[in-house]
Amino acid sequence: MQTRTKALSISLLVVLLLMITVSFIFTLLISTLDMSTTYMSQISSIVGIVILFIGGMIGGAMSGGRGWLTGLLTGTMYAFIILLYQFLAHDTWLFSNQAFYLLLFVLAATTGGILGVNIRRR
Repeated sequence: MQTRTKALSISLLVVLLLMITVSFIFTLLISTLDMSTTYMSQISSIVGIVILFIGGMIGGAMSGGRGWLTGLLTGTMYAFIILLYQFLAHDTWLFSNQAFYLLLFVLAATTGGILGVNIRRR
């Protein structure tokens, strides 16, 4: 149990740090290069899915077993943090298509957790 908690904490920390770093880089690119923001929502969604997949892999590899559970918890905790921030800071609950993206994030982290356990065993 303590191993799973540590794996969950580290994977969630990695996901949050990577998301903040990528958001900062995207902000710099948009402001300095005068890029169009038409495709940035799709690009940021894809990058978010990849980052949650990586976070799930890290959590699954660290947990040693039941990586699906660690990945599921990582994705669910991330979705909860996003919803909590959105509710507290912007006074909105869910946008129309946001539930689909949050579900993709949870599925990506769960898949990463499954693969993370299997990579560690090799």
